[in-house]
Amino acid sequence: MRIMDVGTETGIRGGVDPAVASLISALCSDETGIRERARVQLVKHGRDAVEPLRHLLKSPDRQVRWEAVKTLGEIKGERAVDALVLSLSDEKRDIRWIAAQGLIACGETTLIPLLEEVIAHADSE
Repeated sequence: MRIMDVGTETGIRGGVDPAVASLISALCSDETGIRERARVQLVKHGRDAVEPLRHLLKSPDRQVRWEAVKTLGEIKGERAVDALVLSLSDEKRDIRWIAAQGLIACGETTLIPLLEEVIAHADSE
């Protein structure tokens, strides 16, 4: 099982609820069941989990980014929406797809951040 040091691997320096930090580490596991259980619990933590999840979006590991985007899409909320919009630029198509699904689930609150991102990157595919 891959265990992640939340502070070292994500750039998070303190201020993270130890329970959330433990779940973030579990979200980075090689084991599917562990990741799924961690995702469910992180969604229950809601806003408290958003910043640590945002840091995971910078991971070089595609699976870690996918799990973070999936979890953010289930949490919803303004900060989660901002992270999902940024994930639309991920190099991996499946991550972009999960981000789009998360944005759709968030509803109309995504329109302004999404349009701002489209305007800011009008030259992007």
